[in-house]
Amino acid sequence: MKKISFLYLLFFVFFFSSCREDAEGTGKGRRQNVLTYKVAVIMPASQQERWERTAQWALENLELAQDTFSTKVRLELEWFDEDDEEHLADFARRVDADPQYKAIIGPMKTRNAYLVGNICENNQTTLLLPQCTSVEVQRFFAESPNVFNLTQSDIGQIEVMISCALARKAKSVSLLTHYGNPADSASILSYGSTFHDWVGFLASEAGLDIDTICTYTDETSLQRAVLGLSDLYAHAHYDSINSVLLFAPETPRELLLFDQYAGSMFATAGHGHNRPLTICSDASVGDIVEKGISNHGEYEGIDIAASATSGFVPAYQARFSGDEEPIDGEPQLFDALYILTFALTIDSQNLNDAIVRLVTSDSDYIFSWMPDDTRLFLSFAQNGIIANPSGVIGEWAFDERYHSAVLTTTYRHWYLAQNQYTTIEYITLNNSRRSVSSEQIWQMNATVDDAVTETKISENYYDELKDNYAVIVAASNGWANYRHQADALDIYQMLRQNGYDDDHILLIMEDDIADEERNIYPGEVRITPDGENLHRDVIVDYKPSALTAKDLYNILTGQPGTRTPTVLNATPADNVFFFWSGHGNDGVLYFDRKSIYDNEMRDILVGMKQFDKFRKLFLVIETCRAGSIAQQCTGIPGLLMLTAANNRESSLADIMHPQMGIWMSNAFTRAFCTAIDHDHNISIRNLYYEVARQTVGSHATLYNVENYGNMFTNTFNEYLPR
Repeated sequence: MKKISFLYLLFFVFFFSSCREDAEGTGKGRRQNVLTYKVAVIMPASQQERWERTAQWALENLELAQDTFSTKVRLELEWFDEDDEEHLADFARRVDADPQYKAIIGPMKTRNAYLVGNICENNQTTLLLPQCTSVEVQRFFAESPNVFNLTQSDIGQIEVMISCALARKAKSVSLLTHYGNPADSASILSYGSTFHDWVGFLASEAGLDIDTICTYTDETSLQRAVLGLSDLYAHAHYDSINSVLLFAPETPRELLLFDQYAGSMFATAGHGHNRPLTICSDASVGDIVEKGISNHGEYEGIDIAASATSGFVPAYQARFSGDEEPIDGEPQLFDALYILTFALTIDSQNLNDAIVRLVTSDSDYIFSWMPDDTRLFLSFAQNGIIANPSGVIGEWAFDERYHSAVLTTTYRHWYLAQNQYTTIEYITLNNSRRSVSSEQIWQMNATVDDAVTETKISENYYDELKDNYAVIVAASNGWANYRHQADALDIYQMLRQNGYDDDHILLIMEDDIADEERNIYPGEVRITPDGENLHRDVIVDYKPSALTAKDLYNILTGQPGTRTPTVLNATPADNVFFFWSGHGNDGVLYFDRKSIYDNEMRDILVGMKQFDKFRKLFLVIETCRAGSIAQQCTGIPGLLMLTAANNRESSLADIMHPQMGIWMSNAFTRAFCTAIDHDHNISIRNLYYEVARQTVGSHATLYNVENYGNMFTNTFNEYLPR
């Protein structure tokens, strides 16, 4: 791209000078046609004073830029406090149903953005989200033509925080974040969901160890979490010089609480010197923090900022006569008002399309947010020319496929001391391979280590293979967990198509989604919107809600009983393929509303070996933190484990159904089935490589290789009937 040519610029300057002189000189006979459009702004009332003054500034600039036009666009703002959650949905529905409103700016909070975004789907009301940075929300609305995110997802913020830790020569990090129960599907609407799901992956990519991942939901659990961290760092091998704590609270007040708890607990425990540097997320920034923080600890952090080269920060400080910087989405609000005004000038009848044209323009003409440049841009737009504007957040460049989020965000790296934020530097991720748009999230490839651990077992260890059995567990239930049963059925149908009969498959699944009233494909289950029905000729042996960990032990070790008449009938000459899909956490698999801990899973696998229930056993675990289970189950001869995530990572959903509002599958399972369909005789090494390469956001990992055999000569064909 290049700047507008000098001659062209000279022409427009002359043109506007003439127009301005004519309008002001005559004073009569020239009246502006003012097109007024209503815009709802949803944000916390605590931020409204700052937001209103910033909005007034933007609107004044836009008025000034259009003062010589015969027709101009004016925005009329209506403010709503998003903390009034009792009335938020009703307000959003009223705005969505009223054609006088052209758009909504906000909300800020993840759960509120999700709520309002769903409501705006009804009439495709334009929704501009200034700082809703949740990966799940951005992915959910990635293909919605009316939703636009003005900030990258928090994956970018996490990467910057990890970069700051590396700059401090950290060797490991911990995470403390506001987050719900991982087994609760609503937890993705927590602010900390992206941090919870991605810190493990990005830290691993950066070569950092993970000390611990702590979550909390309220003040009491935050206090307990800080106590746990103080105990952790009391151990001699944890050194504050080598470890950094990443803190992602939901509100600035939680940083004040953390500061209070940490100051007293670390001091009481007698190891205050081992308190690690804390690097905070953008939600830590607020006026109450600057005024109320103590000097107990050392705090750095990240804030979402205006572009360092846009000139907005000094202009902001001059405008409001102080040295404070814009925070809490003010730059994004400023640009949202500009985007709406520009797009309404381009095409007021098709606002969403106009915004897409605006933010994906490849014009040679580039304009800034300054009034004179704004005047030039708007004059171009009135003449059908879409130029390439650049706002206070930087260039308005959105990903070309989904148009859902800007590709570049500027982060302010700050230091907090003496009750004052000090800016250290401004950081962007322009050159990072993880500068994330929605499309890039899905295409991100994990790095796979080609090295294969030396094995202690040769093929001579195994007797001749006679038969094959399979165990498939979809451990969760309910509509929100659709993907777990869908993936289990995908595995089930793959095995049936490759020679298994139901006498050789144990299927444990709640089977409550095919006939769910929200299913727009009655009686069917799919893993893609246009995919085949996987819920055909399915025989379910047990439902997780009817089983305990002891029942599962009896079933898999071949001990029938009154509660469990159907058991695994495999022999020591048979191979067993075992697939588990559901939710998990550190050292636990969730089984319906119950928990199966790592030691219980180890007991099951050891019991299967002792009761001669397998020749070789291939266990595939598709859950978050699956590696924490596999780590505790190593050392068993003939057992190989492949997990969708390591011990500190989340396993992420992959395909969203836009109408039903549920995730349909996981990339890990789809990659697994695709690789096998392509080549039944694929080596375990190549199967692992294909799955790891296509699993986004976590590292697919093999465990117990040394007690299984050579990964190049062992193939998956051994788990398919002859």
